[in-house]
Amino acid sequence: MTDPTGKIFLSYKHEQSDTADLLEDALWEHGVPVWRDQSDQPSEPLESGLEHIIEDKRQIAGGIGLISEDVADSDVILDVELPRFRERWEADDTFLAVIVRCPDIGVSDAKVILSKSTSLHDFSSWYMEQLDEKTPEAGAEVADFVLQQRLTKLDAALDDGQSITCSLDTYEEPAHKPRSDLRIDWSQHFDPGPPSQEIWNQRLIPALTTVTDRIRSEAPGRPIQMRGYSHLPASFALGRCLQATRNVNATWMQADQAGNTQAWSLDKDAEASGISAEFTRKNASESDLAVLVSISDNVRPEVANTVSDLSEFRGVLEFTPGDGPDIRLTPDQAGHAASVFRTEIRKTVNEIAPVSKIHLFMAAPTGLAFLFGQQTNTFPPIQTYLLPNGANTYHRAALLLNNQSDDNQAESTENPSTLGYRIKETITNWFP
Repeated sequence: MTDPTGKIFLSYKHEQSDTADLLEDALWEHGVPVWRDQSDQPSEPLESGLEHIIEDKRQIAGGIGLISEDVADSDVILDVELPRFRERWEADDTFLAVIVRCPDIGVSDAKVILSKSTSLHDFSSWYMEQLDEKTPEAGAEVADFVLQQRLTKLDAALDDGQSITCSLDTYEEPAHKPRSDLRIDWSQHFDPGPPSQEIWNQRLIPALTTVTDRIRSEAPGRPIQMRGYSHLPASFALGRCLQATRNVNATWMQADQAGNTQAWSLDKDAEASGISAEFTRKNASESDLAVLVSISDNVRPEVANTVSDLSEFRGVLEFTPGDGPDIRLTPDQAGHAASVFRTEIRKTVNEIAPVSKIHLFMAAPTGLAFLFGQQTNTFPPIQTYLLPNGANTYHRAALLLNNQSDDNQAESTENPSTLGYRIKETITNWFP
């Protein structure tokens, strides 16, 4: 039986490498892992090597045929790759087979091209998608369709109550063991430097929203287990897509220094974290709030270096552990810290209203950033910031708008902090 967590084999004519690049990027951005001959070329002779790869039920979970005019002249595609797709598809309905037509190829054109195969005669039951144009937006539409089909097959293959697993990686191509059902890989956007805010807001965040919405629609009721090596704005944004008020059972598998993992979730909060919040008033004529989270390190020096690139703030709210930065949290302490984060920001926003935007600077475990994101229902828009490795100033990352649904708006207020943490308020021009 096909392992539905395997990669999708991308078949294309090398003259269409730019289109294949676009499609591959979109698929990885949406959690669909891709096998492509540029990076995964078999060591065996071409045709036999490709056949063995496609026939590997553990490694390959599906195939995409990118159809362009020049495919009509490709014996490898028409008589090796696509026929092997068909054999897998006929033998096992877990295997996903999709035809993607290039922008200038209509349905009738694709049928003529495919009819030139000596062994592929009936493809009427295959999915056939159109790549409307060679743009990231069009690639994302195709990726969404493939993601939907992959999740449908995953949901059918999993036992009742079994989690959908998903990794989010921004540092390198995911290589988690056991491998995840969905593997979101954004590493190409972070090398050699962080992505622009345009990439964040027009590609990455929409992809994240699509993935989380598709999980909920195609695998309803399943728990979601997250993991990954990601920059903090990415894991925070993921948590915001899975807000607690959406009633999703979501867990982050947090790795420690020894490589062991613990399940961090909002359900665990029985142990006090020692996190306190201190508020500093600044310019009352401004409407933005700066939030500094100094848990794994002190963010103040880098925020101070970034001040010249920022507008003034109405106030600064800083979260720190009682024992100073670089503490190690237990799962229960992490859940408790997330509750403190939600309560104190809501309290501050209510007390100094109006607040038009939150500017978030974090040094924290990745899993804690995820839990923080889950607690942001009813928050104003949040501008996140990323500190590249070795840098001493922050870069703007995703701007996360308030996407709460109508059924969440009822939970708009909360009693001021009853958790016993001190809020110190001063009036000063000092920053941070």
